[in-house]
Formats: sequence, C-alpha cells, structure tokens
Amino acid sequence: MNSNPELPENYFRVFRSLAQLIEEKLVEMEMSFVRFQQPTRVHLEYQYDLDEADCNRIKQVIGRMYQELEVFVNRYQIPPRSFSLRKQLLVQNSFLWEDLENSRSKRIRGYGAVNDVLMQELDTFLDHLIMFSNQISDICQGNLKENIQNG
Repeated sequence: MNSNPELPENYFRVFRSLAQLIEEKLVEMEMSFVRFQQPTRVHLEYQYDLDEADCNRIKQVIGRMYQELEVFVNRYQIPPRSFSLRKQLLVQNSFLWEDLENSRSKRIRGYGAVNDVLMQELDTFLDHLIMFSNQISDICQGNLKENIQNG
C-alpha cells in the first residue's frame, strides 16, 4: 500500500474539507466542557450533567479521534489551514446582524394580534443590539480605535 497516495485535485479538496469539518467538530465538543461549566450569563442555562469519569472517557475518545485525524491528514499530505480571529468574528457578527435585522417587528407580524407598544420596544431593543454589532464590525475592520461608550 502506498504510504502517501496521490489524490486527484477534486478528491484532495474533499479530503481537506472533511479534515477541517472533523477538527472543527472536535474543537466544538472540547469547548462544550468549558461552556457547560460556566454560570448563567443572561438567559441560557447549561447543565453539566456528566460525571467526571464520563467526561474523562469522552475526552479520551476525542483524543483518539484527533490521533486518527492526524494520521489521515499526514497520509494525504493535507497542509494546515490558517484562520483569523478577526475574520471569524466578522463572519459570526454578520450572521448575528442578519438575525437581528430579520427579527424586527415588521418581519415577525403574522403571529396574531400585535401590540404596537410591544413591537416598538422590540425594535428599540434590536436597534441597540444592531448598533453594538456595527461597532464590532468597525473594530474588526480597524475603523474604530477609541473606547466604546455605553449605549
């Protein structure tokens, strides 16, 4: 068996994407151990409902998956991929901004009788969050260097 088989370009792209997908999912699983130990920040309550022995066994299996992934990546000579925190935050913030815009009162009508005061409160709340989202974009793009003031 060839130790480093040549992959056609189209398969190389598939294998590279697969390696990225697997590693991203493994990282997300590892980060869950941290996230689920955090206290409630505002609304989301995370239940750390595995005992330490089960957590350790899962972490061991995740470690084995990393080892298998490393063998796969080395076998097919898949080079490392670099990611930028700045770009990652811009992408995540763009999706958040879009979700906020799509939650405005004009977009969610159709769920029954509408209280105009309630809808105005919703839009004001969303306006504030969109303003903060825009600040995040400005910071990531280097357009905002001064300290952020509240509201």
